[in-house]
Amino acid sequence: MTEVVYVWDLKQALNKINRKMMKLRPASLAGNADAMLAIQYSFAGSKLLWQLDDNTIIMDELVIQQAELDSLATKYGITIDVEKYDDSILRNF
Repeated sequence: MTEVVYVWDLKQALNKINRKMMKLRPASLAGNADAMLAIQYSFAGSKLLWQLDDNTIIMDELVIQQAELDSLATKYGITIDVEKYDDSILRNF
């Protein structure tokens, strides 16, 4: 039962991020570290969900988007640690 609750909570967190993605993407392109952190959390969470569901068909697209995010983080000198993600940062977007 613990796993079911974890997956439910993760899906809720990813849904919150997805609703803000239209604002997060431009902010990340401008170097906003919080936007990059939220997007990274979304990527990591989505990857985990897809692996749990054995739904890896769109994993290639995720790899491309991850590389783009990594490039942005390097460009702006930002280190992204998903362990520091808190959904309160979404209030800024």
